[in-house]
Amino acid sequence: MLVVVFLGAAVASAAALGLDPKSGAPLPVRAQVLQIGWVALAIAALLWIWTLRFGDGLADLGFTARRLGATLLGALAFYAAWFPVQFGATALESGVCELLQRAPQEQSLVLALASQPGLLRDPWVVACLALAGPVYEEMVFRGVLLRWLLAVAPAGVAVALDAALFCAFHNGGFSTVFVLGVALAWLMARTRSIAAPICFHVVHNGLTLLLIARAPG
Repeated sequence: MLVVVFLGAAVASAAALGLDPKSGAPLPVRAQVLQIGWVALAIAALLWIWTLRFGDGLADLGFTARRLGATLLGALAFYAAWFPVQFGATALESGVCELLQRAPQEQSLVLALASQPGLLRDPWVVACLALAGPVYEEMVFRGVLLRWLLAVAPAGVAVALDAALFCAFHNGGFSTVFVLGVALAWLMARTRSIAAPICFHVVHNGLTLLLIARAPG
């Protein structure tokens, strides 16, 4: 039941994000980002309250202080080893799209930020994208969905399904998002601590924002 509720909330929020709730018109980019932040905080708070009411609190999502330092250092080391995979996935997608004579589909928010790099000097924008977004996505996809999948399916199948659903949640950059999802799910399955994928995801989003900000206009 928890999986259905929060996966449904994630899908519903993704469908509504970026649109004015009254008119349905696209919001300005900054407003879209702040909307993401508020939705992330709301779902994270709801998850916390749910687990307190019906279980053992955030420990039900994999939050634990056990070997926290080693877990975070391991996540950072894994990110350094994984980073070239992202470039390989991007190159593969570009090559396939070129053969099919199609343009790769980039995430709309990434394109919007690239066209307005000044937004990345706004601390609220950075906090929403580098912190709030990753925490909420990890709570939903790794803290809820993956933990359920691991209980009902072999680890490899659970990791692949979790990554596929994570990829479907995003609206572009599918090959890079999928390999990111695999890495995050594998970390969670390996460490059984949500601290690892959160650390990995925060670092990834932070570096992505830095690359966008430093890209030539």
